[in-house]
Amino acid sequence: MTMPDVSSANRTDADTLIGERIHQLMFRRRVTQTQLAAEMLLTQSALSKKLRGNSKWSVTDLIYAAQALDVGLMDLMHEDLLAVLPAQVKWVYLAPGAY
Repeated sequence: MTMPDVSSANRTDADTLIGERIHQLMFRRRVTQTQLAAEMLLTQSALSKKLRGNSKWSVTDLIYAAQALDVGLMDLMHEDLLAVLPAQVKWVYLAPGAY
């Protein structure tokens, strides 16, 4: 089994794609950065950096974001990011409230 490339360039791309997806969900649910940041125990500034891909998303960040937006963790993944995930990872789906 080959591991996915985890170079800093790919991590930045992944962080940007996750940020774009979360921003889309925020817009659809009419959630502001201030509201989501409060739910995630972050400052609005820290969340803004994550949404722009300037700061890495932790697993904890993703869990808090999924809970606040009432979606599963895989719903936070941008289509372009899902395309590069190994098949072994794609089967994992956590529904809202499962964590």
